[in-house]
Amino acid sequence: MAGKELDVVAIITPKVGKVDRVAELLSGLTKAVHKNEPGCLRYHLHREINSRTGAEDLVMIEQYADQSAYESHSKTPDFQNLVKILTEEELLASPLVIKYLKSIAGFASRL
Repeated sequence: MAGKELDVVAIITPKVGKVDRVAELLSGLTKAVHKNEPGCLRYHLHREINSRTGAEDLVMIEQYADQSAYESHSKTPDFQNLVKILTEEELLASPLVIKYLKSIAGFASRL
């Protein structure tokens, strides 16, 4: 991918029994991001289930127009409120894992 776009993958590991609550909170955040963050080009939530252990992670695939849009994202009131709730309700089994990606090859759409 050419340009200044920034691709990010966030891996969220909820505590056992808390996946649905965290998914609910993140789903709400996706709506706020879509409405209020024009520099966020993609914000898509996925559920990953480990076939051996049954453990569930949530994976957010994100794309930002540039570094500034990404930095602004974590400063929004909606994001800050999410962090507050995740902390207060002790919903996560481990800290977020954030991966910054650089595209090598491929395509996003045939449209």
